[in-house]
Amino acid sequence: FTEKLGKKFVLQNDIQYSRQSNIGNDLNLMRYNQQLTLRTWLHYYPISKVRISVFAGLWYNYFIPQLNRQFPEYRTAIQGTYYKVLPKSTLAYRFRVENRNIKDIDMNFENVFRFRTQLKYVKPLNNTEIKKGTHYLVGFDEVFINSGSKVTGVHLFDQNRIYIGYGYV
Repeated sequence: FTEKLGKKFVLQNDIQYSRQSNIGNDLNLMRYNQQLTLRTWLHYYPISKVRISVFAGLWYNYFIPQLNRQFPEYRTAIQGTYYKVLPKSTLAYRFRVENRNIKDIDMNFENVFRFRTQLKYVKPLNNTEIKKGTHYLVGFDEVFINSGSKVTGVHLFDQNRIYIGYGYV
């Protein structure tokens, strides 16, 4: 859900609900609740090629049998996105710093910082830009770096998400 707030600001609200199978040979991908996310963003566009964003949100992680616990996470972040419009596509670079407050196994909230960087490519297939009636391809690579903690471990590298998809507006 988005709402324009003047010429340079946009308010966005996200709701996400995930389900998963049990770890192992369970083929029922919808067996267990996994996560509920509620998040509010404020985006600022100082110029058309740059977006500066902040958010605050709740990630509620449901009971995970292998960890024998469930845990909430409160998260805030600031991110910058630079858009490079090419003749028939768009390239976007994003950098985000997240402050994660995660309930650990001792039921205490632990403060964890995570850094994320993403390079994204969007290619409209039947138009020169993304607008109603447009088919498009999208791909990105996002790297996550942790500050290390009791909850997330002391490793520096957290995850790498690679995505290739198709969309239609």
